[in-house]
Amino acid sequence: MKTKNIISQSPIQHNQNIDLRLLVTPYQNKRLPVYDWYNYKHSFSHDLVIKLIEKFRLDEEDKILDPFCGSGTTLLASKEKSISAHGIDILPLSVFISNAKLIKYSKWHIETAINEIENLLFIRKWINDKDDRGFFTRFKR
Repeated sequence: MKTKNIISQSPIQHNQNIDLRLLVTPYQNKRLPVYDWYNYKHSFSHDLVIKLIEKFRLDEEDKILDPFCGSGTTLLASKEKSISAHGIDILPLSVFISNAKLIKYSKWHIETAINEIENLLFIRKWINDKDDRGFFTRFKR
């Protein structure tokens, strides 16, 4: 397998591609489904990842490593371009968010989850309708 050495390619110059500065914020992600599920203050936009993929001419044969995957923007944008990407993060919340964005959901799984949530809400309402002092006799109000 041949790998591309993108590190030796000329970096983006400060005065070149000035429009990239606008993409180093999560602001543009607010208009995109899935990307707007969770917003890290220090994240970047989907459009930035796409522009960098195009700049370095990455394709389906390439792989991307995101060592601080955060909310999964790079992973999701890479998936859209059919590029294999792997993310690592120390925060369990980041791993959860990234996984939630990358899972392929089926209609059946979504309907099942909705039913489970509705059942939990019904149980909660039923418990709240009862005199909760009967459940917790040790504590008095």
